[in-house]
Amino acid sequence: NLVSRNVHAIKFAGGGAALIRDRFDMNLRYSIDAGSGTLMLDAAATYVLEFDVSNGGVTFDGAGSRNFGNNFSTLPELRANLGATYLMGGHGITGKFRYIDEYENDQSNNGIVDAWKVFDAQYTYTMNGLIGEGDSSFTIGANNLFDEEPPALTRLDSNGNPRPYQSPSAGGLITDGLADRPGYDDRAGHDLRGRIVYVKFSQGF
Repeated sequence: NLVSRNVHAIKFAGGGAALIRDRFDMNLRYSIDAGSGTLMLDAAATYVLEFDVSNGGVTFDGAGSRNFGNNFSTLPELRANLGATYLMGGHGITGKFRYIDEYENDQSNNGIVDAWKVFDAQYTYTMNGLIGEGDSSFTIGANNLFDEEPPALTRLDSNGNPRPYQSPSAGGLITDGLADRPGYDDRAGHDLRGRIVYVKFSQGF
């Protein structure tokens, strides 16, 4: 297992800006005998404590923000994965939980973009001698098994009240000229494709 703290300082040439980043990274792996097989557990997480940017006398914290108004990308404070794999004979079953923390939409009065929770699953069967002497593996799986939609980019008015998005095709208008389309934030790692089912075959030689 490994838990580390990383601190970085970067000075930008010409602009006089400085970035200080402070975060914890965690990676854990553990395996145990379980029945006739082996259970392997793994976890990984990154927690950002500080993402402070100073420029022109103005300082702000970009941790937990969409960072639309600066040159940085969306930075939720916490991202985490938790997985388990069970191996028995030629069979392997894997489940993984992925989490992206909530954060503020600084393009629209810091409305909260909800956390995203996704579950992936995979089954693999491996056999020897199907083609030559190497192992042959068949895999079927699904990313975002429960078809979770990405959280919407919450839009707030100047009083902090939610504003619904009105589609121009339905005769509505995008108020105040905000261009937070397509309505979700792919820079955060959110994915609009929903459940993705896949099949794979691999052959060793």
